[in-house]
Amino acid sequence: MTTKEFTAEVLVGLDGSDGSRQAMRWGADEAALRHTRLHLVHVQEWPATWSAPLPHDPQLDVWAQSLVREQATRVREDHPGLNVRTTVLSGTFTATELGEAAATAGLVALGSSEVGRGGHGFAVGSVSLAVAGTAPRPVVLVRPGAPADGVGQEISLATHDAATPPAGQTATGNITVGLDPRDPCQALLAFAFEEAALHRARLRFVHGWKPFPSYGYGGAVHGGIDEETQTRARTEINGLLAPWRRQYPEVETDVSIAKGSPANSLMDASLDARLVVVGRRSRAVPVGTRLGHVAHAVVHHSPAPVAVVPLA
Repeated sequence: MTTKEFTAEVLVGLDGSDGSRQAMRWGADEAALRHTRLHLVHVQEWPATWSAPLPHDPQLDVWAQSLVREQATRVREDHPGLNVRTTVLSGTFTATELGEAAATAGLVALGSSEVGRGGHGFAVGSVSLAVAGTAPRPVVLVRPGAPADGVGQEISLATHDAATPPAGQTATGNITVGLDPRDPCQALLAFAFEEAALHRARLRFVHGWKPFPSYGYGGAVHGGIDEETQTRARTEINGLLAPWRRQYPEVETDVSIAKGSPANSLMDASLDARLVVVGRRSRAVPVGTRLGHVAHAVVHHSPAPVAVVPLA
């Protein structure tokens, strides 16, 4: 397949943390693969009271400029010739500023905390969660950690070394996609197939289904209801995938249908993934997360980086 030329930049939010530095490395690899620009953004959040902003410390400006300048230098050393630009923004809410900057990007990469296989605790901060829940572009939440080879690790598998496998070889780990055929899936499928083609990775589509409350009675009367439900779901999913498989014939795919919680099914599949992809419906809620319960569970507990793709 001919290499595509991308125009929309890859945006990375920097805050000086280990997570944001790992996101920068992940974003730089993506920008290089996509033949596009890397945009490093740091937001200075104004300290404020309910009535007025508090006095600003000029040293914060010096630190912010130093941060983006040093990180840009590191990226250029690792990726000679990569187009890198830096921006320091100011505002009352970091998530709002990053979300607005993301409107012109093709992809956003943000840091998150390390998470163990047990999935205990929350791994995503409020800023990353807010951007993932509102940005108009796909947002990838990258875990901190050293590069690793293999599966089932407690650290990120989307690493600097794994991003560019030798020609003809498949990258370590699948790209795992949570898929519900009842959702508008075209944006999700476009992102997933594009990523798989770029990384020469296999796509695994995972669909979990939970029985209706009346299932117990129906299952007793009709013992083949499990098989029928799974066959119907597989047929629907294969129908959705058919045009994408024709467009990306080099991408290997498989479909996994599991009875049980969709979130748990996707979490189990994420243990050997290099990237997990989930969709986000538009949800007009005044407070709280705008992610659905499956996406919310995965972004907090997946050991692999998670891409949140806004659906129509």
